[in-house]
Parts: sequence; C-alpha cells; structure tokens
Amino acid sequence: MLLLLALAAPAAAGERTITDLSGRQVSLPARIHRLVAVGPGALRLVMYLGAADRVAGIERLERDLDPRQSGFRPYVHAFPPGFAKLPVIGAGGAGRLPNPEMVATCGAALVVAVGIDAPAADLLQAQSGVPVVVLSYGDLGVLREAVFSSLELLGTILDRRERAAELTAGIRRQMDDIRHRTVDIPLKRRPTVYFAGIGYRGSQGITSTEAGYLPGRLANAANVADRAEETGHRFINPEQLLLWNPGVIFLDLFGLPNITRDAARNPAFYAALAAVRQQRTYALMPHNSYNTNVEVALLNAWYIGTILYPERFADIDFSRCREAIYHLFLGIGIPEQPPAYTPVPLVPAVPAADRERG
Repeated sequence: MLLLLALAAPAAAGERTITDLSGRQVSLPARIHRLVAVGPGALRLVMYLGAADRVAGIERLERDLDPRQSGFRPYVHAFPPGFAKLPVIGAGGAGRLPNPEMVATCGAALVVAVGIDAPAADLLQAQSGVPVVVLSYGDLGVLREAVFSSLELLGTILDRRERAAELTAGIRRQMDDIRHRTVDIPLKRRPTVYFAGIGYRGSQGITSTEAGYLPGRLANAANVADRAEETGHRFINPEQLLLWNPGVIFLDLFGLPNITRDAARNPAFYAALAAVRQQRTYALMPHNSYNTNVEVALLNAWYIGTILYPERFADIDFSRCREAIYHLFLGIGIPEQPPAYTPVPLVPAVPAADRERG
C-alpha cells in the first residue's frame, strides 16, 4: 500500500505536506479542527472516522436527503444534533464544486473532496484559500484499495490513525470471511442469481442490473449478468431475463416499488420466472447512494450468502451481524428499513406441487 503521508522540508513551521489520492502535494496545518466534505462519499468517510464534530459546513444534497431514503445512506443517522443548521457550502453532486466563499467563511481549515480531479482541486484551493485533499473510492461499486488508502490518509490528517486502522482491518476481515466460506464451491453447483432494480440515474425496474455486482462477488454468487461481455451497470431485454431464468432474484430496495408495480401489470411475465414462482425473491439495501456505502455492501454480501449457501452461513445470526457492522462503521445502531433483507413475493404463492414442477 502506498505511503501517502510524507514530511516535506519546505513546509512552514507547524505544517505538514501530504500527497493526496490525485497525486497532489498539499500543505496542511499540524492539526485540523474544522473541515468540509465535498462530493460523492466524502462526508461518509469523515463519519466513518468519527469526526462529525469537526464538520463546519455541509452540501445541500447531504442536508436535504429525503427521510424516506435515509436508510440508503446509513451515516446520516450518525449526524449529531445541529447538523442541519450548518452553513450550506454548495448544492453537492459529482464534479460540482462548492461555493468557495462559503468554504472560506465557514471556518474550515481543510476541504476533503471526492469525485473531482487535480485541476478542479487546485482551482477550489486557489479560490477559497483552504487546502483541498482529494480522496477516492475507486470505481463505483468496486471495493478498491483506494478506499483503504483514503481512510488511512484521512485518519493520519485528522489524528485518527487507530480508528482508521480498526476500520480497514475490520473491512478486510469481513471480506475474507465471506469469500472463504464458499470459494471452494464449483460454479456449476452455485445457484444462479440475478440482481434487479439497480439504481442508475434514479430508480429503475426489473431490467436494470449489474455485472460484477460487488456484494454478489464477495459472496461468490453465480450472477447471470456476469456472462455478458459488458461489466458494470446495464439494461437488459426482458426476453434475456426469461432465457437466463435465474434460480434466485435479489431486488434492490431503491427499485422495488417500480418492480412491484410492474409485476401487478405483467403477472404472466413474472410468473414465467422460476425464482418468482418459487418465492425465491429477496430485498437488498442499495449499497450505492452518493458513492458506495461500504457497510451496506458487506451486509448485502452476508445476506446473499445466508440465502444461497445456508449450510455455509449456518452460524450467522443476520440481525446480530447487521448490528455489529453498523457499530463498526458508525458506532450506533441503525433503524431497520423494511422490507430489506426479507423475502418479497412478486406474485401470489404457487402451490407446492406446481413449484416442484417449475
């Protein structure tokens, strides 16, 4: 792993120089008491490290999240009292810079940024007079080393090294545990799986899916969309889903309302799917919402494992697993958001004899 913090001789007394995830060298005060987080997932990383008390301003997109979708970004439940009254530094969103004047006047000594490149970071730093450190999650929906490097660098900057080390070790430990339980199962013996309703510029329906779906890869699921040449998000033809006819379908909660409405309008199509007839359809939380909710990706992987390989996950109490993961990342419990992590029938129950024939 790259060593991202380096002391530099030219730094002024009481300062240090770091190299951020864009490769920029940035001079920072020895201690950071106030900061702002800009771009997809920047505030999430600050919350993961327990540094909410240092946030001096907030993006409108973070402050005004629809309460009905608060479960899609669990870190908002860890906002301390008064967070909604913080100065708004900009609208928020990928590639959208905040108002430099608001950044300067809110008292921030640091801008933590995700989703902007080095020239944009230089521009914001020049306009606001506040150091800008670029962090990264890597590719959307893929848990890359960039996440660990970002947590470690931010932990160093904020003097939260132990917390960053605890979290990165916990993530790696969970990933390894999930993978190793089923890695020896041959692909042909794994149940075929389809991940439906994946969000893409808004909520989508049954034909919205993802090849290389992160929680599915962690749980060694046989994702039928992985058979296609393309990777990442894609829309498929309904006929393709019928041809794949997966044994299990997982439904992204963000797209679930669209899917249930469509099932009511087109019951024959859904009844033609074995997973639907056999009541093998289950709801997952969306792990991508303003970048990757790492804790949700892990939770989804654990749940997928318990459904596909119950004998390999027989020791897992999912409710306790869920509680432990949220405490690891955020230090608090998170209210459940039904119907996530439950079976979600899409057509009326089919008699057992018909299910066996299906």
